[in-house]
Amino acid sequence: MAVVDNTTAYDAFLTGLTIIFWIELSLRIFTFHSLKKYFQTFWLDILAVFPWAAALPFFQTLPYGNEFLIALRLVRILRIRSVIALWKTTLHHRLQYLLKKQIEQSLFRQFSLLLCLIVMLTICFGLLFQSIGFTSDGTSVFYMAFMSLLDPGTSFEVAHSNLITQIAFNTLVLIGIVIFNGIVIGLVVSKVEEYLSKVKQGYGDVVEQDHTLILGWTPLSEQLLFEINNFAEYETCKKNTVVIVSEHIKNVTDHLHKHSYKYIDAIKRKGKIFSTETLNLVDLQQAKHVIICDEVNGDKLPIEYSGASVIKSCLAAQYCLQNESTAPPCYFEHNFAHSKLITTNKSMSNFVPFNSNKYSALLLTSMLFHKAYYDVVSELFDFADDEFHFIPATETALIGKTFEEVLYSLPACVPVGISSANGLNTSVPSDYIIRNNDQLLCIAESSEALNMAIHQLAPSIPDKLNITRDIQTKNNSLKKLKQKIVIVGVNSRLPKLLDELALWNTDITIITSKEGRELANKYLELFGTSHTSYEFAIQNLSDASFTECYGTIILTDEAYIKQHPSCSPDTDTLFKLLQVLSTVPNNHTILEVQDAEQEELFSTIKEANYIVSTKLLAKILNISLVYPEMLSFFEELMSLSGTTIDFVTVNSLQLPDKQKLRLRSIHRTLYTRHGWNVIGVNRKDTPILINPFRIQQLSDPRYSTFQACDNDIILLPDDELIFLCSH
Repeated sequence: MAVVDNTTAYDAFLTGLTIIFWIELSLRIFTFHSLKKYFQTFWLDILAVFPWAAALPFFQTLPYGNEFLIALRLVRILRIRSVIALWKTTLHHRLQYLLKKQIEQSLFRQFSLLLCLIVMLTICFGLLFQSIGFTSDGTSVFYMAFMSLLDPGTSFEVAHSNLITQIAFNTLVLIGIVIFNGIVIGLVVSKVEEYLSKVKQGYGDVVEQDHTLILGWTPLSEQLLFEINNFAEYETCKKNTVVIVSEHIKNVTDHLHKHSYKYIDAIKRKGKIFSTETLNLVDLQQAKHVIICDEVNGDKLPIEYSGASVIKSCLAAQYCLQNESTAPPCYFEHNFAHSKLITTNKSMSNFVPFNSNKYSALLLTSMLFHKAYYDVVSELFDFADDEFHFIPATETALIGKTFEEVLYSLPACVPVGISSANGLNTSVPSDYIIRNNDQLLCIAESSEALNMAIHQLAPSIPDKLNITRDIQTKNNSLKKLKQKIVIVGVNSRLPKLLDELALWNTDITIITSKEGRELANKYLELFGTSHTSYEFAIQNLSDASFTECYGTIILTDEAYIKQHPSCSPDTDTLFKLLQVLSTVPNNHTILEVQDAEQEELFSTIKEANYIVSTKLLAKILNISLVYPEMLSFFEELMSLSGTTIDFVTVNSLQLPDKQKLRLRSIHRTLYTRHGWNVIGVNRKDTPILINPFRIQQLSDPRYSTFQACDNDIILLPDDELIFLCSH
């Protein structure tokens, strides 16, 4: 390439011609799969356009050197037509393909390609500036070419130069604007947006310790977050890290946006809950607790394969934990026919089953015979007010005292049991002596309040009252009579519900459709039932007879929901309820609400009682995360075997002096004579009062009808005492 001292249009023409040739040869590379074949075809063209003068200054001293190169390059102009034809046939398709291919590559590949383009532009325009004689105070022409790409402001450098220089310089400035203001910013924004999108969708690993891991997003998962937040708010005042894994991550995101949890640091991750890769990413080994829920994936599996995701998740979790010396407790739903694969496996002793079907059946049955059951249990397992707490007796003044002495010495608490090496005992003899390794189970406002009470023992044994007659409790009176119960609808709760109703001396009629009966037979075949006195009535609800019926239990009808997918479970339950109430308005009607957000709607129907089983199950699970013994204790508490909750009215005690209805005296009398431990009072039009020995709570306006005297509650004849007793 000829470079002369004076800038001429001729030199600019030669440089421009050379650049065109370079571009053409560069484009042809993309049409060849072999570089060897490319060089064999275009070796003479490469020699013609090579910048000999710039690379080898002595080339200018050769005779006719420049003239020879000019002639070669003029001949190559004739080949421009072949370039145009090549572009029309294959070149633009191949370039388009290569461009798309690079865009799909990593960010590093994209920036590498862009860097090569910048280097090529810098060299080409640097040589062009050199050929047209452009200088700027001794600055390198290549540096000026590079700076014109970076900074449009450098165009002022050529404000007083000739037209050719201005055109070349400003062309490069425009290219720089496209590259840096368009392509580079676009790539960066695209990658940042892609990263934020992945984070929002829940991709990435988790590096946490002592976190609660929830596998699967269900209504139970939603309620569990509420309870974990409540525990932190009322007990620890510390944030809990909760990691949620679900395939339906949008539902999780929507829930977290809707509810602001002050004491929960929620981390969501998208993935299959039974994938070992997913479990390793969320630090399963470092979790404090793991809860495995039956996430509904929309798969139409047969009933015998229901809960497959839970079983697979348990096995995947066991695989990830098999080499760990210590493994976190893993709570999993035990509602399925094949759950015994987990519960009978000795190597999976850290897996703790919870049977939501059984717990719902316990609640529905108990509430059918006494509507206060649900409120009592909700209070006992909720950290908001008074609930169960364990406290070690080690190195305290409790050591060596009898259980009865402790019962009347702890202020504002109700001792209800002892946990020792032999397990949890809630039927403690009054003369049992507290030992060093025992743990005391009490109903108290908080663990901190219980700890303070242990260090402030104040023995105060009240007088006993003279009760000569046998006392008939609510449960005993109901069990003596044969009760006719109607169940409306069929779902997976039915076998467990029949088991619980068998303990209450009942005859059962199940009203359902033909499809419902087929579904019921499948459930009963899989799970069986101990109830022997039940029958099916295949008829419309409007034609059903409720004559001499004690109560009605309305279940979400799975058969109807499968036939009408657009109908929500609670909508079906609501209309069944309205039909039942129109037939028997004074019947004991109990139903289960699936969606906790619909609770307010059902609360307006005063003629019926309802349970939100997911809500209570979340409370039980949450307290079990703190005190693992509570899961089995709940089952015992709600059944008619072992220690259970019962009720008796003050009137039925027939006390000799109605003016002295002091709670402590009645408590000691019932405990000494029958072993009944009073834990609450149920007064009409007043919320359930749990732990009535904590007099401070009477300042709450909700309990304005209660009166206290000498740190003791004065009862009314119509009050109902809630107590724990053994059967």
